[in-house]
Amino acid sequence: MYYRKFRILMKNTILKIFNFIKTHAKQIWLITSVFISIFTGILFSEAFLNLLNPIHATLVRFPIFGLLFSVTPADKTEDVDVMFKRRMLHLIIGWGGVIGVLFGINPPLWYIFTTWISIWILGAVLLPYISFKEKREKISIKWRFYTLIILIIMLVLFGILFGIRFI
Repeated sequence: MYYRKFRILMKNTILKIFNFIKTHAKQIWLITSVFISIFTGILFSEAFLNLLNPIHATLVRFPIFGLLFSVTPADKTEDVDVMFKRRMLHLIIGWGGVIGVLFGINPPLWYIFTTWISIWILGAVLLPYISFKEKREKISIKWRFYTLIILIIMLVLFGILFGIRFI
């Protein structure tokens, strides 16, 4: 009799914990992401692994948080443009996190080159994605146009900066 009561109590407790985690998964992941990014920044600092100076170790925390945050799924909606905006926001946060980590690890001499390469790669990923979404979900063509114009302006600007850097 005590065994059955204990078993029912444990089963109910596990179900309540599971339901709590299921309903508050985003908040739990947000808090976990903050702690992981702080721990990683401390781990990379001069005090432990001596990989980065204190300023870079502090700055690496934010991109790592961005990478971890970009993994969280967006809220579901029926509006195609809202879904696309949310996906783009997650993509931008994730890519910004990758570039932030590269900036934290690379020496300042390579900042312009890292930015230039990141813009090329982002454009190579983003433009086909937008084209696919435009055909599949019937989103407006303005997204591809604005993205292409901004990408070309940034590539030319950073190409000129990169060329001036080594002249």
